[in-house]
Parts: sequence; C-alpha cells; structure tokens
Amino acid sequence: MGMVGLRVAVFLDGGYLSYVLRDEFDSLRIDYERLVAAMVGEDRLVRAYYYNCLPYHGPCPSDEERQRLEAAQRFHGVLRRLRRFDVREGVLAFRGVDQATGRAIFEQKKVDVMLATDLVSLAIKGRIDRAVLCTGDSDVLPAVEAAKAEGVVVHLWHGRQVHQDLWERVDERTLLTADMVRRWRLGDEAEAVGEDNG
Repeated sequence: MGMVGLRVAVFLDGGYLSYVLRDEFDSLRIDYERLVAAMVGEDRLVRAYYYNCLPYHGPCPSDEERQRLEAAQRFHGVLRRLRRFDVREGVLAFRGVDQATGRAIFEQKKVDVMLATDLVSLAIKGRIDRAVLCTGDSDVLPAVEAAKAEGVVVHLWHGRQVHQDLWERVDERTLLTADMVRRWRLGDEAEAVGEDNG
C-alpha cells in the first residue's frame, strides 16, 4: 500500500550532496528537478529547499575565487527558478589553516539551523505528511524528532557517509546508488539546472 497523495517537503543539504556526488560518483552533475521528483515519487511536492553556502572569497578575491562565486550564484539562481524550490544560503566562516596540508579550513554557519527551522515549522503547522532529507549531519536530529512527534514520516536519502544516530532515528532510508544518480545525470540540453561539483 503506497502513500499516494501525501504532502512532501524535500530538504537538501547542498554541501553534503556535493560531497557525496564528488566522492562517491566522480563529481557527476545532476538535474535537481529529477532528483526531487524521485524523492517525492507519486506524492505531492509542497516545496523543495536547498541549503548551502556561497564559496568563500577574501576582501581582495582572486580571479578563481570570483569565478567560483559567480558560478555558485548562477547555480542558486537557476534553482530558485525551479517549481516550488527555495534556496537558503548560509555563511562560510574561515577557521584557519590545516597544518598538515596547508589548506584553508572553513565551517558552514546557519545551514543546519535553517533546515531544522523549516522542517519543524512545516511539521508543527501541519503542512506536510512526509519530509525527505538529504543530509549526513546529526545536528538536525532534534528537528527530526520534533517532526516525528507531529506525525511526519521522515525519510533520509544519503551517501555512504552518514551519522549513525541520524540514520537510526529516521523512519525510512534510501542509500544513493550509482544507478539512481545516473538517471538524474544532467543532459546537455539542461546544462543550467545542474551544479558544478568540481
């Protein structure tokens, strides 16, 4: 027996999804409309939310930093124009330099809080029956528990790296596989709808 007609909201942690696409699927670029359609299935999409930070750029950005920022802004603009799609932008905070690699360390700020706030708000207002999350972060666990307490079924779509507590506490789970991701591969005709994960 299916859940046809349930109201569904999709919550995509863009940083996590980019990491999964890069490390597990050779930076394959995907069509986000197709991804969300697969997550919703035969149910009704209320809204899809994409959470991420724009790339860091210093006070005097290099050409490379400027290009990365412009590409991310274009991508977020494309997502905002998709049907029932919202983009929520957090902030990247510089946290120093890794002594071993010499690479800059950045931390996302506000992303988990925005995701949690949207999830709890929709659940408490009775606007959704099912929440589909694509994240690996246990910081959203209190929001997951609050949504479940309101009767919302929480479904996690995830890569191989996911926090065990989150995986155990959701109602349903879907591991992203190569076959699934290939179906959402960005075609040449829709080049603008995918993200450059490189």
